[in-house]
Amino acid sequence: MRMNSWLGIILGAAAIVIGLSIGPARYYLNSDGLRIHRPEWSDHVLPGAVAICKDGSQSFSHHVWGTCNYHGGVKHWL
Repeated sequence: MRMNSWLGIILGAAAIVIGLSIGPARYYLNSDGLRIHRPEWSDHVLPGAVAICKDGSQSFSHHVWGTCNYHGGVKHWL
């Protein structure tokens, strides 16, 4: 393989990694290893939301503990 081909592969892979790391991740892995939607703000209740946090965001947590953590705690459960 020529040098230009390797360079293209390396630059392409770097672009993918950089592209994936730009902006906040919309999901996290919970303590069970499940992919959970991060809290999000909306004017209406979003599908799958389980609680409204004190900062107005909606939580999609699967556990009571940690729900709305860093969002002021739970304002009310849905």
